[in-house]
Amino acid sequence: MVLSTNSYVVNASVDDTQIGEVKTGLQDQVVPNGATAPVYGTVTSVDMVAAQSSGAASYPLVVTVTGSPPGGDGRSRAGPRRRAR
Repeated sequence: MVLSTNSYVVNASVDDTQIGEVKTGLQDQVVPNGATAPVYGTVTSVDMVAAQSSGAASYPLVVTVTGSPPGGDGRSRAGPRRRAR
């Protein structure tokens, strides 16, 4: 999701084995598909209600990007994935 040309957020999720390690305000890394370097951000929201898919529980979270997104051109980058630190 692009909020503006200078602000990015990533909608991600964490599985039920890691949810206890995640809280609002923690630094996180996001590696967009096709990128080799992480983009840094801060966890700004963690949903306490799990989503179920194929029997596995995952918790939605939002990471606000604090570093420069790849390219820095204001275009949305499809399919980012979260990598836990």
